[in-house]
Amino acid sequence: TFLLLLPGLQPVLAGMRLIFPESASIALFQITTPGNCDPDRGAQLLSNLLANALTHGYPTFPVHVSAILSNENLKLSVINSGAPIPPELQENLFAPFTRECSRPSQQGLGLGLYICSDIARAHNATLSFTSSVKETCFTFHINP
Repeated sequence: TFLLLLPGLQPVLAGMRLIFPESASIALFQITTPGNCDPDRGAQLLSNLLANALTHGYPTFPVHVSAILSNENLKLSVINSGAPIPPELQENLFAPFTRECSRPSQQGLGLGLYICSDIARAHNATLSFTSSVKETCFTFHINP
């Protein structure tokens, strides 16, 4: 199930359906205003986090996205089930060209999370993650 989260996001979500047709559905919580976030950069950040979650998560488990907007405080989380991020990657996860090399079929240059961290910096926001055997969660948080 897809719901509109930020202006211009619907094409991003439609693209994810085309790229990952076998994946479980993505649940989004609708918010009516983008808060203090550039809509295009917000869509880019969410697109990168969703692609990452769908690539690295278990294909039959849903990716959950939650968006909470309270005043101008925006908290966006993308959560997937899958193998945890290896400890040796965690320290440099937001550095450019960092990617897991254990899967030869993976595509990409390892720039997605780096771009997300730049978007967070540009918004004076934080981008953090937790990763365990239960789930991996990336959270973008704008707290003016």
